[in-house]
Amino acid sequence: YELKMGVIALAQMTGAPVIPLSWAPARAWTLRSWDRFIIPKPFTKVTVGVGEPVEVVRQKGSELQEAERERVQNILRELTERTEREADFAQ
Repeated sequence: YELKMGVIALAQMTGAPVIPLSWAPARAWTLRSWDRFIIPKPFTKVTVGVGEPVEVVRQKGSELQEAERERVQNILRELTERTEREADFAQ
């Protein structure tokens, strides 16, 4: 659940917006691994959330890039939480 700086750097270099995407299954197995990998159970309903495109400020500088990374990460987290609620998915 952490957005990496490469997404922001790529958006700044290309001028392309970041499109937040999230998904959540209604029923799934959650592995006991470090990342709690999720495997949807067969024939389960999967809810997909698509957010509005996020324009990233093209100016560079470590402080500005970190601020943009946090902003986009927060948008993605909100979308993920909403998608998981809609799917009634609990880890």
